[in-house]
Formats: sequence, C-alpha cells, structure tokens
Amino acid sequence: MNIEREGEGRHSAICRHPWRAAFRHRTKSSLRRLHAHGQIAKISRTRRWRVTAYGHQAMGTSLYLREHHFPNVYATAATA
Repeated sequence: MNIEREGEGRHSAICRHPWRAAFRHRTKSSLRRLHAHGQIAKISRTRRWRVTAYGHQAMGTSLYLREHHFPNVYATAATA
C-alpha cells in the first residue's frame, strides 16, 4: 500500500536522514574535483561519468606507488 500523507512526498525520507545529504555532498565534491583535474568526463544527457586516459594513467601511477614505495617508506620511518 503506497499512500502518501499530505505534505510528505517521495523526498521526505531525505529529510529524516541528514547523513544522506552529507554523503551526497561528499560524492558531488569528489566528482567535481576529479572532473576539474581532467580525470573523469561526464557522459552527455546521463548521470554517468567515464574515466579519461589521463585518469587511467594517474590512477595506475597512484596504485603503483602505493604498492611498491609506501611500504618501504613506512618501514624505514618506523625503525627510525
């Protein structure tokens, strides 16, 4: 049974959960930042995004550094 009370619409659940608005803002900010740096591009007339060639390169480099260089740096810093 899908009866909506007067004054309540589809979006009334959003008002009851303030963390959803914060999560939506964080997601929007992350997408905006990646788009500003040219790592993702918007697909026209949709809500979808695609990773650009530069984005693939930057993400690959960051994963490589995380896997190969950070453990060495943290290991030497822990012993010092």
